[in-house]
Order: sequence, then structure tokens, then C-alpha cells
Amino acid sequence: MMPGIRRPNLGNSLSAVTNAGGSFRVTRPSLGHFVRTPAERSGLYRELFGMLDAGTPDVRIGARCPLADVGAAQAALAGRGTARSVLLEV
Repeated sequence: MMPGIRRPNLGNSLSAVTNAGGSFRVTRPSLGHFVRTPAERSGLYRELFGMLDAGTPDVRIGARCPLADVGAAQAALAGRGTARSVLLEV
């Protein structure tokens, strides 16, 4: 560790693991961090699908590709060949 840089205190058990040469993983939040109960999740899904049915969100699709061309779709996304979403058609 560089001089003057302090490691944050992440708890005794985690510090013991990292000091012993272990490792730990940091992940970004997922849906479970924001929605606590199945009822709350169902309500949010109803709201989302209601908006989709009403055409409220402006969903812009940059390209459409058949599922058989998934490699070309991935290449377009990786090479920034499309500025928007790529829809794979089944």
C-alpha cells in the first residue's frame, strides 16, 4: 500500500482475510438491493409493463438481427457499430 493511503475499515473478518493473503469481491447493486418484497417487485413490474403497453417509454432500437447472426450483433456492439440497442429476433 502506498504511503499516506489508508485502507478503509471493512470489518474485522474481511480485514483478517485480506491480511492473510485472501481476496474479496465487490459487486454493483442488483434488483434485490432496491426491492425488498415480492409484492413490491410485482407492483414495479405491473407499472413497467403498463408503461410499455401505453407506449410511454421511447425505446430506440439501433439494429435488428436474426438470432443466427448473434456474432455479427456482438461485433457491432463491441466495435461501436451501433449507438443503440441491438434486438435479436427469434
